[in-house]
Amino acid sequence: MTSRTTIMTVILAVLCAAASVATQSRSAPLTGTWALTIKSGDSTGTPTVTFKQQDEALTGQYSSTLYGEAELKGTVKGTAITFTVFATLSGKRQDLTFLGEYDGSRAIKGEYSTNFGNGTFTGVRK
Repeated sequence: MTSRTTIMTVILAVLCAAASVATQSRSAPLTGTWALTIKSGDSTGTPTVTFKQQDEALTGQYSSTLYGEAELKGTVKGTAITFTVFATLSGKRQDLTFLGEYDGSRAIKGEYSTNFGNGTFTGVRK
């Protein structure tokens, strides 16, 4: 191989890798770690969620001081995001359901509900 052919091969490989990464980010925009702020009345919490998006399916982990680690599952349809956290508090199951919107960039926001009340949430990609 000549040096010109080698350079062209390297450039082609880099372009293919960049296109692959760009396609993955567009097809799974929520995949990654997010810092949430949840508010209910005078209370505020700051859990972290790690999403894995595959097409419209959303799975992942929810981590907070109150609930510890919990599994989550949901869906993404366009900019609408819905997920439920399957948590346990004091030995009793307490699901948290989040309904919100993804801004297409780095933020999500919406409302959440639990067995004991509801509130609002915002989130940014870490």
